[in-house]
Amino acid sequence: MSLESLLSLGSLNSLSALNTLKVKTAISLPEPLLHRAETVAHELKISRSQLIATAIDEFVKRYERRALIEAINRAYEEDPPTTEEKELLQGIREKQRKLLESES
Repeated sequence: MSLESLLSLGSLNSLSALNTLKVKTAISLPEPLLHRAETVAHELKISRSQLIATAIDEFVKRYERRALIEAINRAYEEDPPTTEEKELLQGIREKQRKLLESES
């Protein structure tokens, strides 16, 4: 996801609820990744902590969306759809796939 899209989606501001209770934690990162993160945080004028919190928040949201889609797909497998429903599902899956690909 580009810097512009992060800013336009308001992802950096969506963490305001998370800012109320902070917990310190220590993590180990490969040095090149840390340098890249510091560069991005500097460009966005945010702290490293906020950058990492934003990245985790975005990752978890994508994970949860994918898990939901998988659960929906499993539910449909248990009660097979009609031909008409299959066509509709195919269109929905294509849109979901494009959405997920654009977020990667």
